[in-house]
Amino acid sequence: MTASTHSGRPTTNPSWALMIIAGVAAVLTIVGLGACTSGPVEQTGAGTVVEVVAVDNVFKPETIEVKPGTKVVWTNEGRNNHDIVPVAANGNWGVALEEFGADAVYSHTFTEPGAYDYYCTVHGTKTRGMIGKVVVTE
Repeated sequence: MTASTHSGRPTTNPSWALMIIAGVAAVLTIVGLGACTSGPVEQTGAGTVVEVVAVDNVFKPETIEVKPGTKVVWTNEGRNNHDIVPVAANGNWGVALEEFGADAVYSHTFTEPGAYDYYCTVHGTKTRGMIGKVVVTE
């Protein structure tokens, strides 16, 4: 970067400033895109703990893929009460609305392979809105 004077004030070459701005923007774009995933989040290994956050109207991440023996921990970081209700009628896990208010934590260890769909009855239905899925694979 070369400085020169014009009317007694130092000036810089504008092409250098544009290159620096473009470089910073490129780095931020690459870092930002790396954090965005559209598919399931994969976690492996029995004994692993995977965290899911419930915020107002969404579970993040919506879908996780885990191995048998993985403990999934949901934390309500929203300001509203939520519940976690399995879509399958025979689901023996989940948490009631009264027990999952702001800052509450619920966990369940998944031991059998399968797809475990769930939702919040306040902010979703079995197929839309505040929904989530735990996929347990061998």
